[in-house]
Parts: sequence; structure tokens; C-alpha cells
Amino acid sequence: PAEVPEPPMDPALAAAYAALEENDLDGAAQAFRNVLAADPGDSEAKLALAQVELMLSTRDVDADQVRADAVAKPDDVRAQIAAAEIDLAQGFVEPAIDRLVGFVARSAGADRDAARVKLLDFFELLGPDDPRTAIGRQALTRVLF
Repeated sequence: PAEVPEPPMDPALAAAYAALEENDLDGAAQAFRNVLAADPGDSEAKLALAQVELMLSTRDVDADQVRADAVAKPDDVRAQIAAAEIDLAQGFVEPAIDRLVGFVARSAGADRDAARVKLLDFFELLGPDDPRTAIGRQALTRVLF
């Protein structure tokens, strides 16, 4: 059977990925926004933009200090979310999910809800096909119900 060639990538999307490859996070974010302006339903660009925005939000942060703050303040939702974002941005997906699932399990009210919503954001960022999404969702469900 003959292989069907993949359709060429949208030039705007290709430019966004090229900027990302050059570690130009600001340029990549803008390029992904441009793709979404032309096609708001582009799920690949949405996911990529969310990932780039996470990298942007954590690039100038002292990761060790953020993690130390989270250890020192186990009941502070902002400290836990900040540490989880650092973990996720640095590729430590399971620890990021575990941190927030643990926080949801031991907290209540608005703080619990903030951690739950952040977890849902993480699952969206990882995508439905990532096995860590299913595992994380199951863990979250166990602590919620």
C-alpha cells in the first residue's frame, strides 16, 4: 500500500514551532495567538499556546525557592499551585499532579476548588491521550468523592 503523505503544516503554525525551537517563547506565544486569531478552533495551537504560556509564567522564577515555599507552607494553595506549575513546566508531571491531588484531599472551600481547577487545567494541557491525564483524573475523583 502506498503511503499517504501528510498534508503540509500551516505556515503560521510552522512559524510558531520554529520560534519555539529557537527558544523564543514570546515569539512562539504570539505566533500561536496569530494561528488562533485565524482559526479559533485549532486545538493544536490552543494546546501549544497553553504550554508556552506555562513556560513563560515560570521562566523567571526561582524554582528551588518556590518548592521550598511549598514545603514550608503545605496549607497555602498559592504556594502549592506555584510549585506544581514549576514541576509541570520542568517536565515533572506526576509530582505536579500528586502535589495538587494531595492538597485537594486535605483542604476545603475555595482553596480546594482552586487546586481542583488548576488540576483540570493541567489535564487539558496534557491532553486526553496522555495516560497521566486518566491516572490524575482517577486520583482526583477518589479524593473528591
